[in-house]
Order: sequence, then structure tokens, then C-alpha cells
Amino acid sequence: MKLLLSGGGVPEKTKNIDKKFLELCGDKPILYIPIAKKTRPFEDCYNWIADIFERMGSKSEIVMWTDLKEKSLGQIKKFGGICIGGGNTFTLLSEIKDSGFDKILKGALSEDIVIYGISAGAVIFGKDISIALEAGDQNLDGLEDLSSLDVLGGKNVWPHYSKRCENKLRILTEEGKEIIALEEGEGLLVEGDKEVRISPNIG
Repeated sequence: MKLLLSGGGVPEKTKNIDKKFLELCGDKPILYIPIAKKTRPFEDCYNWIADIFERMGSKSEIVMWTDLKEKSLGQIKKFGGICIGGGNTFTLLSEIKDSGFDKILKGALSEDIVIYGISAGAVIFGKDISIALEAGDQNLDGLEDLSSLDVLGGKNVWPHYSKRCENKLRILTEEGKEIIALEEGEGLLVEGDKEVRISPNIG
């Protein structure tokens, strides 16, 4: 399994994580999934991510999927990596589950295809997405089942974490929840049982 989790943030902060993702992808095409971001045209999302990767020297083709229905693991295998963008976590999980794409993502991880989850795209790999409410998301879809892909040993992911959230994190931890807290620009690379923190870019 190669899973790269990002706490989100502006490109200037996430440069170290973006660089690691491109390094792991090699020269193969990249699959980009922006469906969590309904507040702007998907074409704008594509141009945004393409510009970031291009400025980092990537020449890899970027393929965007905005409809996850009737996709297969076979179609995924040609990609060096999958980038799942941020936005509304509840919308993202709802579409991924309804389309059956959650099973395909787990299959991709078993094939060692690197997946890069940004903000909401990181939260969905935890045990559930209840933490998204703490990160400021709204359950616009009225999603009742918040259970998610749960590939992190029962842990949840908290993106956009900051020091002002310390008390709430302590309470949740005391309640028995295991949480990976990621500040903006911070990342976590999970490869099998190994976890490596990636610091925000400050240059």
C-alpha cells in the first residue's frame, strides 16, 4: 500500500507533499478526481492541479474523471498514481460509495498504485468521516452512514488541523478515537506498516 495523505493548504505549503507524489508516480499518467469540489467548474480544478504539477517539472499526462460509475480496477492500472482533491467530504464519500469506487480504490492500494488524498480526499481513508465536521465541513448530502474506507488501522484523518483544535483533539483521544492530525502543508506517507511524516514547505 502506498497512500499519501495531505492536510491541505496552498501550493506554497504543500510543495513537499506534491513533490513526493510526483516522485512515486514516475513517468506514468496521473488520474485526477476533483468531485468533492462542487463550488467551481471541474475544468478550473483540472487547470489548477495541472499548473501545480507542471511548475514542479512533471510531464506526466493528467486524466480527469468526474463520473466514477462503471469504472474498473483494470482501467486504473495504467496510472502511476491517483490524486483525489479536496472539497466536501460528505459529497465525496457519498459518490465514491454509490458508484462502488471505494472497492476500486482499495484494489488500487493492493496493487501499490500510489493514492494522494488531499484534505477531504485524505479523510475518506480513515475509519469514518465524522472528523470532517470538526474541520468545518457540512453534511450537505444528509449522509447517515459515515463509515469510510478504513485502511489506516481504525484511525481517522483530521486535515487543516491547527493548535486551536488541541482541546477537541484531546477530548476525542480520551474517548478512544485514534486520529492522524495533519496541519496545512503537512503530509503522511503510509507504505504498508511504515508511516513517514512530511513537513510543510517553508521556503
